[in-house]
Amino acid sequence: MIRHLCAAAVLTATLCRGQQTERTPLDEAGSLVEVTSIFSATPPSGYAPLRVKITNNGSVPRTVTLRVESRAEVTYSNGSHQLDSSFSFTAPPGKTTEQEYMVPVCADVTPSSYGGGNGLAVRMEAGGRNAFMGFNGMGRQDWPCTAFSQALAARSLQDLNNAARGGVSSGYSSGGNFASLFTAPMLPGDWKGYSGLDILAITAGEWTGLTPAAKTAILQWVKLGGLLEVHRQPADLDLAALGIKPGDGRWLGTGQVREQEWDGRELSGSEAMRYSAVPGAASPRLSLYIDSLRQSDPQSGGGTNDYRPFLSDRPALVAALGEKGFAVWQVGIILVIFGLLVGPVNLFYFARAGRRHRLFFTTPIISLGAAAVLLFVIFFQDGTGGKGHRTSLVYVDAAENTAFIRQMQVSRTGVLFGGSFTTADAAVISPAVLPESRWTRLKAANTRGYRVSSGEAQRYFAEDRTYGGDWFQSRSEQGQFIDCVQSTRGRLEMKPGSGAPVVTSTFAAPLERVFYKDADGNYWCSPGEVSTGSSVTLQSSSAQDFTVWLASAASLLPAEMREAFTGAPAQSQHFYATSSGTGLVDTLGSIDWESSRAVLFGPLVR
Repeated sequence: MIRHLCAAAVLTATLCRGQQTERTPLDEAGSLVEVTSIFSATPPSGYAPLRVKITNNGSVPRTVTLRVESRAEVTYSNGSHQLDSSFSFTAPPGKTTEQEYMVPVCADVTPSSYGGGNGLAVRMEAGGRNAFMGFNGMGRQDWPCTAFSQALAARSLQDLNNAARGGVSSGYSSGGNFASLFTAPMLPGDWKGYSGLDILAITAGEWTGLTPAAKTAILQWVKLGGLLEVHRQPADLDLAALGIKPGDGRWLGTGQVREQEWDGRELSGSEAMRYSAVPGAASPRLSLYIDSLRQSDPQSGGGTNDYRPFLSDRPALVAALGEKGFAVWQVGIILVIFGLLVGPVNLFYFARAGRRHRLFFTTPIISLGAAAVLLFVIFFQDGTGGKGHRTSLVYVDAAENTAFIRQMQVSRTGVLFGGSFTTADAAVISPAVLPESRWTRLKAANTRGYRVSSGEAQRYFAEDRTYGGDWFQSRSEQGQFIDCVQSTRGRLEMKPGSGAPVVTSTFAAPLERVFYKDADGNYWCSPGEVSTGSSVTLQSSSAQDFTVWLASAASLLPAEMREAFTGAPAQSQHFYATSSGTGLVDTLGSIDWESSRAVLFGPLVR
């Protein structure tokens, strides 16, 4: 079903250029529902922004519900990964009502060469009327997911995608497309709407015309690892005048701002290769959602390089989790005893000749007893809840009282009595494929698929950040990548004065060690822990000491994210610190996080 819906959506997208728009009538009075995808192809992970407009020409209110199914197909013939969400709102009579929604996208985590099948299938319900809509998605896995503005690629988008495929057109298939198109005035004012992108390319003039909310959302996305590419003509304003203030080396948080000279013409297909850079060299956020582990494609017999949220053989967090055996002998003994009891003992002792009617009682009792013993053994072996390890990279923007968190976590569960959880702040969560073991359910070549739900989209004008489904399963190992924007009063402040810097921490938990690079390029560090509310005088240090410390502090981060972070130059007037009690996103409450490590950095407040 989803392939047919998405193929039809390509035709609509061609007509609408900057967006995909689906329309369906509501009644004979001419009432109409329009659903528009802000990007001409939905991203392969994160969230896809949809704008819903209801023109209600009737005399009564109209309630419209959209039930969205996002799939990432495992193979053409075997299953798919799926994420479900729904939206609902009411349009008053005689008015046109418009609402913007962030639709969670099912992350495509299984290697494949064809790159198709991802997209959104939408069922619209209004009263007794149902209608189906489809929105096609990006399918290229070895290129950065890039969105171009109308001024840059309104007519040349297909040329860019064809060039990425080696000059071969894919017809109506979305497979192989790395580029999408957007109309600048329609860009969303929510950072989650950009979370599936790696690069956003826009002209300086289009940036100037954006709403303040859209500008803020884009810069928040950059601080979470996105790459903003601003195309400027000589007469255009520079980045500072545009309100974009990257730090040393174009960095802004964990992302970058790239200034590109532009001649005012649309990009040509030959310029596509500029966007094929290795992840980490262009956009560090690629290391989180599209890890640069290059692996052979089992579907094509090898040789295809796919970028996936996939972890190398024994990453630090998985190594910290350790290995768990499986006591097969205990289950074997129980089954042997059960076989003896339910067979010979039952037949020749409990229900011997002349008492065969007892089989109707003894057999169920023995079976229930064996099941109870098995459950006891499972509880004894695995326990309840689970344990795990988590780490995060946190950019602290004290001017905005905001922390930008990129977290990775792995866990092993025992028996769970519930796998749903709620996050305190809006977050983007994607599953990670772990190295195969007896306990992993989501595997690199998984043909069963996982199914999850996101309550974030079930807003009804009030956000519900509840997640359910296969995020956490009993007696399993699983991992998740999490992006989150948190409000915080935590900061590191410097007292005025000359000489060695004196800093005060307002973070909720102690900072284990603090490094600081001043405006002159000198390095300073704390003699030890910096506790909340205390003032500490920093000591002179060196770039080499900082480099050694930073490598150790970031050792638990995913490999590509760690390399991008530690390889970037230390920014002047920024602090760098570690903590185990702040800068983390809580998920399932029954998980005991045996280690929690956050690497924090940001401008030091004066």
